[in-house]
Amino acid sequence: PLHQNYKHVKTIESALGNANYFGARCGPDIDRLCAGVAPGDGRIVSCLKKNMPSMEKRCYDAMNDLNLLM
Repeated sequence: PLHQNYKHVKTIESALGNANYFGARCGPDIDRLCAGVAPGDGRIVSCLKKNMPSMEKRCYDAMNDLNLLM
């Protein structure tokens, strides 16, 4: 039945929502601080963490909201 996959759909929607939130809040910092970093395998998040002192508050807050600062 269709409802068996509903949980997976919600998980995908949640992940996409988190990615959109992260991109909207951190996009300018990614462009500014991590322009030469290839996406994937956590490289962008790692780059942002290394550049945390130069990061805008909105990006820091988004990363904190998404538990990416650990």
